[in-house]
Amino acid sequence: MKRSLTIHTFYKLIIADILEEYDKCIYLDGDIVVENDLRQMYLVDLENDYLAAVKQDYHLFSKDFIERTISKLEVDNLSGYFFAGDIVMNLKKMREDKMTERFLEALGKGYLSEDQDILYKFCREKVKYISLTYTFCNRYINESKFLSTDIYSREEIEDALQYPVIIHFAGGNMKPWNNLRCKAAEKWWNYAKNVLEDETFKEIYDIAKKKTEERDFDYLISGLDKTRNKVIIFGFSMIGKMLCDDLMKFGYNVVSFFDNNESFWGKKYNGCFVEKPKKINDENRPNFKVIIAAQGRLNVILDQLSVLGYEESAIIKYAAKNAIYYMGLDEKFYEHELREMTRRECGREDGDIKEKLKRNFSYLNEKYYLDFWNVIEER
Repeated sequence: MKRSLTIHTFYKLIIADILEEYDKCIYLDGDIVVENDLRQMYLVDLENDYLAAVKQDYHLFSKDFIERTISKLEVDNLSGYFFAGDIVMNLKKMREDKMTERFLEALGKGYLSEDQDILYKFCREKVKYISLTYTFCNRYINESKFLSTDIYSREEIEDALQYPVIIHFAGGNMKPWNNLRCKAAEKWWNYAKNVLEDETFKEIYDIAKKKTEERDFDYLISGLDKTRNKVIIFGFSMIGKMLCDDLMKFGYNVVSFFDNNESFWGKKYNGCFVEKPKKINDENRPNFKVIIAAQGRLNVILDQLSVLGYEESAIIKYAAKNAIYYMGLDEKFYEHELREMTRRECGREDGDIKEKLKRNFSYLNEKYYLDFWNVIEER
């Protein structure tokens, strides 16, 4: 199971056999708002096609990801790659061709986007493509530059920008219940307020607020004491290494990395060795803090640390801001992110981050994905 997929996502692979009394259906992921009537979407003539879907903007994928996907799927290219979150399904045709059996046989074979890749691999020759407006990711709102005219027509892009039918909060950092700063978050919360009891609304809003704040560097260092705490970073990754650099720059005492990948054990970065996660004794317990820089399998790591003797108060969860976060950042939070960046890079809020941007844009762009948000008029 991929960490970003819930078990419910996989119902789309067996839905033809579950809804055996129906010939056709719309399948929708849960991370959406529907802004308009779905009748025209449903009425698309599937003829002999297995499904109708919106083409995906695969040009935003990294070159490495594209190459690995093509290799794994054993296809020539991804020119017809599609979103699998909002689709119309020809259940009758799928049953006739016994597609459920083929889908299930492919599960667990290591596809990078398991449900979507499986549907593309087996259905790509029988897909009817529908308008972008039926899967309009919230990160595209007011941002036509992210939408390639090689994939969508100019008219299709303009129509989706003005009149989206389905707004899809695709990506872990793009869901309003995880991130209050993402585009269209207010729209989602307004709908939520209309359908939820006040107590339930407040409960999930407070969780979202905490998850949003946990992404900030200020939140991270607020739980550390320079004079007392010895810091262990869980996750020997690019994120973990950058975190190590920043903490050391601020004078925090990073002593080692933990990682479950034994091929990393014994390696060294900035004077810190990578170790197999180990137990903590009573004598050291008050002095150690563990920052979880790994972005997946969080619950597994939390359970692991608990077994090893680390108390909840000694663990800090760090949710890194990735490219999707910055691509989908609501413009009213640009100033907040610039202040955050200034403090992190200059050590204080009144540092001259704009001067630093001009001198070293490539480094900062790689770290903060600045190409995805328009806050700097001149480089």
